[in-house]
Amino acid sequence: MQNRFLYSALLAALLFSLCVSQVCANPDMLPKIDQALAGLKTKVEVKAPYKVLVYHQASGYKHPSIPTINTCFQRMGEVTGAFSADLSGDAAELTAEKLKGYDLVIFNNTTKIQKVFTTPEHRAALLDYVRNGGGLVAIHAATDAGFPQWPEYTKMVGGVFDGHPWTANGTWGIRIEDPKHCCMDHLNGESFTLKDELYKFKEYDRVNQRVLATVDTQVSPKGAKQRTDNDHALAWLREYGKGKVFVSAFGHNHSICWDQRILQMWLNGIQFAAGDLACETEALVRPEWQKEPTPEVKEEPKKAKTRRKKPAQGRKKANQ
Repeated sequence: MQNRFLYSALLAALLFSLCVSQVCANPDMLPKIDQALAGLKTKVEVKAPYKVLVYHQASGYKHPSIPTINTCFQRMGEVTGAFSADLSGDAAELTAEKLKGYDLVIFNNTTKIQKVFTTPEHRAALLDYVRNGGGLVAIHAATDAGFPQWPEYTKMVGGVFDGHPWTANGTWGIRIEDPKHCCMDHLNGESFTLKDELYKFKEYDRVNQRVLATVDTQVSPKGAKQRTDNDHALAWLREYGKGKVFVSAFGHNHSICWDQRILQMWLNGIQFAAGDLACETEALVRPEWQKEPTPEVKEEPKKAKTRRKKPAQGRKKANQ
């Protein structure tokens, strides 16, 4: 038993040393990640592992979960045998020529991607890759990108970040909108709660994609901070030309990487984006429950600002 623990510790240290330069997870997190991944199953048989590029350069806010998610995807590919994942933090590597070598690209919290995809040629390389049959999986802040400088990217993804009324320290209600969908049927249609940062989107319209999960605003209302139509999508998929796009707004907190509900959804989304998993992509109508008034949110009274009194100036001494 002692030898097994020693072996595990040495293996974790070795993996960490090999992976540091590529931005990988703290080795203490590996057992939790592996335990969650052990229960995953591919929805369809993989004849040959997909070649996946995980791009993780943040050009805006850098999420601390990026290394954890990098490792999670690498281990997911190894454990399931579905894919092999290369990591890249250099946008210059995402050329039309290099992208040809991959079945799909995963964008891991790639905030403000428009800052590094600046030329028409570089932008066209990515858009054409997906449009011509490549796959794209966008995780969390990969949606905090594009608009307004690169609206074509936002159109491809299906929406852009417009704040996070549901903060990372809270636990929020999640409603499964499409229970029988091939990316979501592992959840048996059961709504659940989740601790993560949840986004509000703009430049988003559900008619352009198939929404799979939403914020349950009947459980977690945010009052005036919500969209006026109360439509807060958290996971969706769509077709873009001949390519396929899967979007998960989950992915702020490290703990997402050992939440088997989310990991199975990610794996299903990867198989969809790779073109192996045939899923419905037609848009769903807005559900009736979203049209109902949400519970009233009591705003906390704002503390009155107190002005500091300026210290009284002493009188000038005589004859000074």
